Amino acid sequence: MADARLQLLGALVLAVVSGGLAREVALSKGRHGGRWFAAGLLFGPLGLIAVAGISDRKNHMLLNRLLQVSSQIEEDIDHQQSH
Repeated sequence: MADARLQLLGALVLAVVSGGLAREVALSKGRHGGRWFAAGLLFGPLGLIAVAGISDRKNHMLLNRLLQVSSQIEEDIDHQQSH
């Protein structure tokens, strides 16, 4: 009986730790921390592995902005050369 309780406690601790780590990784990538906490809590280390594999939204947004700015600069240069 004590072994079963200890195993249950260990599984619960693993789930909570996985949820907390998944939340932190998700937040660092610009993702919704609460959803990933739930994924880590429900799926344990698998949820943590999943969030580690998702793309970084912050980097994606930064790259999009960089492309927009570089396109605008290129258009400005073309416009100046044509005049």
